[in-house]
Amino acid sequence: MNKGQILTQIKSVIFPNDENLIDAQKHQDLEVAIVEFLYDTIFAPTDVVNFTYDLQLKNTASIISEAFTSGLLGSGVKLYNDNDSWKLEIDEITVRKVMNVFELLINKYKSVNGGLIVSPGNGKVKTVTLADDIYTLEIEGDMTFAAGDLVRCQTFRTTGSKYYWVPITSVSGSNITIAASSFTSSLPEVGDELVQLGNTTDTSRQDAIIISASGDGAPSIKQYAGISSVSLEGKEVTVISPTENKFTGTFTIKSSGKTIESALADTQNLAATDATTKANAAESATKSYVDINFVTSTTYNSELTVLQNSIDAKASEAEVSGLVTRVSSAELKITSDAINLTVSSQVSSAQSSAIATANGYADTAIANMKIGGTNLLLGTSDTYESFKILDRKSVV
Repeated sequence: MNKGQILTQIKSVIFPNDENLIDAQKHQDLEVAIVEFLYDTIFAPTDVVNFTYDLQLKNTASIISEAFTSGLLGSGVKLYNDNDSWKLEIDEITVRKVMNVFELLINKYKSVNGGLIVSPGNGKVKTVTLADDIYTLEIEGDMTFAAGDLVRCQTFRTTGSKYYWVPITSVSGSNITIAASSFTSSLPEVGDELVQLGNTTDTSRQDAIIISASGDGAPSIKQYAGISSVSLEGKEVTVISPTENKFTGTFTIKSSGKTIESALADTQNLAATDATTKANAAESATKSYVDINFVTSTTYNSELTVLQNSIDAKASEAEVSGLVTRVSSAELKITSDAINLTVSSQVSSAQSSAIATANGYADTAIANMKIGGTNLLLGTSDTYESFKILDRKSVV
């Protein structure tokens, strides 16, 4: 890729529609100068680069170095607009003549071996006056206290410890007033370090963060909210420590912009939908399995029952064989010889029956026979033949 192609690509990236320039002098020449500058800087570095044109940035633009990180331990440089305030973050700055500053805010980092309270106010007692049961405390430096603030002093000395946590009645100039009745075991003195920790009425001054290097769970960071009295009970909302971590409040997921509650709700809804879908699929599969296996089985069972009933309705093989035997026997009896035999048998039986009947009649007649009115055989059951035998014996 030659220089001309590179310059064209650089220009297309920086000036796609000339949106990044406002009221630029010699607009066309400026484009060429910037592109040439970038080319010389990136592809053909030189010891000196001349840039003679003004550049105005839009409020949404910024100048930032590569791998810039912000904060105390950050690196690089950044010039940017933040809510209509232009800010510059850099490592060092040197002013040879005069630096005009409307307001200077110095943030100094310190290392502590005890604890640090982060709250809206703090100060050091310069003078102490007691009148009409009211303590008036003059504060050194800027006044950061407000009426209703709960100020706390806690120190340890070789002569004894000092502790008080009392409400401010009023604030006037560099003075604060506190009712004498608020103090119990310890009284205010010159040099006392006061820290604001809560407010009796103003909710915007009722929160604080305590960083502790010693004590339970140390090192720890604890956030308190709603401190409206001289007690921290139930006010702890956030804890970060090696032994315990607790967070209270609304959390936002940076990647999606959703709160954790919303993200959890979405996750639960997706899980519920997925579970419902899988349950429906399982139910459908089960029903299909039942339809294929059990309904078909029922159909087969019904068909088998009908077939069994049909089989039961038919004569068994043994019954058929018996019937055939009986039919065959009957056919044998129907022959002419069988008919003659049967008739002869019946005639012989009738003849025997007639003879027996005649003998019976004869015996009865003999038993009742009388000669000259006398029954010679009266009282005897002998037959006629027997009588004849007996009679012969008598005659002999």
